[in-house]
Amino acid sequence: MAKKPKDPTRHDENRHHLQCRSNGGSNKDENISILPRNQHCAYHLLFSNMLPPTISHILNDKFLDRRWKLVCVDIRHYDKVQAFVRQLT
Repeated sequence: MAKKPKDPTRHDENRHHLQCRSNGGSNKDENISILPRNQHCAYHLLFSNMLPPTISHILNDKFLDRRWKLVCVDIRHYDKVQAFVRQLT
């Protein structure tokens, strides 16, 4: 059987699972983002299928200016974080 020709308008796009399938993510549209192939490959080269807290730790430790911290917050606690930030400003 011959392969279906690729859509030329999508030749450089990849489907990225927002929650990795290896961590329980699905193939449903709401769990997929479309990325340029080079960005998708770079993400997985750097982070494999790590969870967001591990990724933020690596970014803070290896990539970001020490005056900044990237914070990863479980969505269930996001309202509390927003309230705290509002108190600071």
